[in-house]
Formats: sequence, C-alpha cells, structure tokens
Amino acid sequence: MTVSERRGRGRPVDPDLVQRRHSDLIEAATEVFAEIGYTKAGIADITQRAGLGKGTFYQYFDSKKDVFDGVIDQAVNEVSLLIMTETSTLAHGSIDDLEHSIRTVATRLFTMADERPHAVRMLVEGIQDEDIRARLLGLSANLEATTAITLRHGVDAGALRADADVDFAAHLLLSLALGGLLRIIRGDLTDPVVRAKYVESAVATARTLLGPQ
Repeated sequence: MTVSERRGRGRPVDPDLVQRRHSDLIEAATEVFAEIGYTKAGIADITQRAGLGKGTFYQYFDSKKDVFDGVIDQAVNEVSLLIMTETSTLAHGSIDDLEHSIRTVATRLFTMADERPHAVRMLVEGIQDEDIRARLLGLSANLEATTAITLRHGVDAGALRADADVDFAAHLLLSLALGGLLRIIRGDLTDPVVRAKYVESAVATARTLLGPQ
C-alpha cells in the first residue's frame, strides 16, 4: 500500500517529504532494533527516535514487522550495490584489476560498518526471521552467481588463469567479504593493521585461485 493510499483523500503528497520521513523511520527503526532487539522494540520507540507521531508511522508502514522488512531491505541494498558496482567492471579485467577491486570493496565495507554499525548488525539479526533468511540466502546466491559469471568472462578473455574454478573463487570471495562484516560486528577487525592483513590475505587468495600459473 502506498503512502497516498494510506492517507486517503487530502492534500497532494510531497515526494521529498515522503522520502525524508520514510528514511527517518527506517533509520530510527534500525537503531532501535539494533539497540534493544526486535522483540522488545515498540512502534512508540521508533517514532520517538524519529521525532514523528504514530499516525505518521502508519502512513508509511503497516506494522513493526513491515518496518523491520524495510530495515533489512535497505541494508541488503547497500551491501549488494557496493559489491556489484565494483565487480561489474571486471568482465575483462586482469588479476591486478581484481586485486584493486577486492581492496576497494573491503574499504567500502569497512567504511559502511564504521558509519552504519546498526545497519550491519541488522543483517545478522534478520537471519533469525525465516522469510528474511530466505531472502538473504537468495541474495548471497545471486551475488555469487553474478561474480562467477564476471570471473568467467575474465578467464575467456585471457585475463585470468584458464583453469580457474570461477564458481569456487566467487563463493570464497563473497564469503570473505561477508565474513569480514561478521568479524567487524564481533569486534575482531577494529585495528587498522588487522584489517589490512585480512584484506591482503583475501588478495593473496584471489591471486592463488585466479592469477597466472
């Protein structure tokens, strides 16, 4: 149901205001769910954090579950866009280009985790929900398949080693990316030196799997 349908007849909807309030509610819900948990959180907690009324909340979302889905969708979109934007440029890239992309994706993931820790944490929280878990697994499979296709193009173009197992390489690289986020949540990758070592280990793994023999 759209905001206009929820509001019924009345003044025309201001698109900028709609987007701003929707974003404010999503951001507030992200923080509240991450801080006190989905079960304990109430709609009043979310609206108070956003500085909006309950009536406004119901113009945008049908329930707490509805806004929770929105929180997960936004976090998923951020991570998938971040990864796909970089890997989509690798169709004919060399191993050096791939290494550059790994470092770029890692840097952006670390930045996202530092600047939006609640959003990253919600990806982990969302796994407990059966429907969201299915969506996250589907997203992971899609990212993995797309990365494998991109790497295959690199092999076919002669940029990557001819005998590379691109399916395994794509699986491992995505696992390293998402595993890095989990380690950040656990507090294992706060030290810049440890982060750099993690990234260079991923780069070395990529070169072993895909680089010249």
